Amino acid sequence: MDCDPTDGAALDALFEERRAETIGGRPSRFAVLKEDGRFVGCIGAYAIARTAIGLSYWIDAGCHGRGHGREAIGIFSEWALKAYRRSRIQANVGALNKASIAALRAAGFREVEAAEDPVFGKATDRLFFVWPSEPRRPGDGS
Repeated sequence: MDCDPTDGAALDALFEERRAETIGGRPSRFAVLKEDGRFVGCIGAYAIARTAIGLSYWIDAGCHGRGHGREAIGIFSEWALKAYRRSRIQANVGALNKASIAALRAAGFREVEAAEDPVFGKATDRLFFVWPSEPRRPGDGS
């Protein structure tokens, strides 16, 4: 279910619908909160392959430009690789979504050719990113 990111009620319904989703028995959808407990967005993962998960996130428009997306992506990505026992996280974003592209890059994701993405295939209006940007080697602490 796609929804308009400016429609609060639709976002609430989408978050509630996906709240119970799991990957390998672990929760896969989380709220993004500020230190004071204020809700600023949500982040989550979805299974796409035995070795990879997809990343999804949304930050409230009133909270843009403050680094919340970059910080949430970075923290979640480090945790998710270990928690879901995967070696790669993939993200796709609209080619015109400059803030999201900047957040992914700042969190260490690198852009790849759409042809490299086994789930989304080739799409001219989307950009595809992977993390970690360099493949991890055995014994590197992952």
